[in-house]
Amino acid sequence: MSSAYITIKNVPSSGPVVVNLPTGPDAAGYRAALSSQFNFAVHNYGSSVTVDLAEGSGTTSDYFTATRLCGEGDTLSDATWAPLRALHPHPHDPAQCQALLQWANGYLAQDPNNLWRQLRVLRARTFVLGDELPDFLKVEVPRLFAGMPGGSLWLITVDELLVRRMMFLRGQLALTLTPDLPLGTPGFNGFQLLSAHGLTRGSDFASALSFPLLVFSPGAVGMPLSWQPHALVLVFGQTLDLHKPDVDTPSDIFRPRTFGRPEGWSDPPFWQDLTGADVEPLIPWWLERLNILYSHAADPTQFSDDLGRHDIAAQVAWLLTLERMLVDATLMAAEPTAADIVRMQLAFDILDKSEGLLGYADSGPGFKDLLRRSKTLPRLNQAWASLPPGLQQRFRDHTQVVFDALYDDIREHALPHRQTRAGMRVANDDPNTPRPMPMDQYVPDLLREVRNSAHGLKRILRENTRHLVATHTGDVPRQLPDLASLIALALAADAGKLCAGAWW
Repeated sequence: MSSAYITIKNVPSSGPVVVNLPTGPDAAGYRAALSSQFNFAVHNYGSSVTVDLAEGSGTTSDYFTATRLCGEGDTLSDATWAPLRALHPHPHDPAQCQALLQWANGYLAQDPNNLWRQLRVLRARTFVLGDELPDFLKVEVPRLFAGMPGGSLWLITVDELLVRRMMFLRGQLALTLTPDLPLGTPGFNGFQLLSAHGLTRGSDFASALSFPLLVFSPGAVGMPLSWQPHALVLVFGQTLDLHKPDVDTPSDIFRPRTFGRPEGWSDPPFWQDLTGADVEPLIPWWLERLNILYSHAADPTQFSDDLGRHDIAAQVAWLLTLERMLVDATLMAAEPTAADIVRMQLAFDILDKSEGLLGYADSGPGFKDLLRRSKTLPRLNQAWASLPPGLQQRFRDHTQVVFDALYDDIREHALPHRQTRAGMRVANDDPNTPRPMPMDQYVPDLLREVRNSAHGLKRILRENTRHLVATHTGDVPRQLPDLASLIALALAADAGKLCAGAWW
């Protein structure tokens, strides 16, 4: 896919790698599948084989492509749905499909005018309808667009080769960690090892489309619809507020006050007044990022040891860390009214996974670097240069507001008598001799200790960090989830540098 916003370059290549083969009679069939199913260039290497991408090691492939099917106000015809009719999604169990359709019909009947209920039913029907989807959309889309000015519908196609290479990745992990797996027997149930840890599980790529549609939280700008392995994206044409109605629920009654605040925080200029025209360029932009990220994640030649052997553990770890970061970011953005302690923990988890993707050898330094305003603020603004032009300044302004408000909030809840013009006075060994610490160090160090407190405070209150945490109430800024969301997006925005280990 050509890019209107950034030139995509291939990541550095490492060449062919030695891979594991199953033992016994399954070896020949598996070796043949390496070329016929996974499109690898295969060569003998003693009793093993080496593989390389047929398209070249380190190539960025167009695994994902976007087609704008229609928009509100367009004249719809058979040609509108032709791209859908050319595809055949993966089939699902008929009994499960029937049960899901029955649920959807009953669920919508309870409140047919509730927009979120309509959208949830639309998602369920899209998932199960298979080849019947175009006929359903011919009737449904005009009704939907009638209440959605500026809305549009996009088709996201996924190359089957990506699905197969995700299967190869799971297969190699299983052959390495569980070589006794009974391949080709009635007891073989596919490669399931660690599958629950992922976002897409190798075929549900609609899940990877949610985050950019929620990045303006508490405003949602669109919704993905899974048509495995393909997807549709419905752009709302305006931001829909994700705040729940002001009603009492059991969870509200039992919600603890720990890390909870009565006041809210938002940056309305960031998410209000967005239109479909503003948002639509995000879709091809995000797919360009996914093409880089998943090309890297699905390329075994990018993960090898010093002897040229495929390092499947490193490859799976990289992919699952990326996908779990997107899981955390999606959950956090979709729940702006969740308990503060829940959103705080998700923000910390995003920072931890970001640190891992950035290649830090130890836990902690990268976490702090990402919270250091002098280092991260300009890096985020550099990443926003890849965004569609109409969104770049919006993100720069929001990034500045988030960082400023977060640092001001930390200062507001710190001991007044310890504050200096540029930071705080914090003791090291002797509590009677506090020394100046700039805010650029104080904020990351303090939030790191709050993150560590999830494991208990016994160590924190016995070591030198006790003098640091004693200068603050412990209130975590409500801007932290917004900052974590921006960091996750910025890693993906410069996907090529992230994959090459050169994001900083």
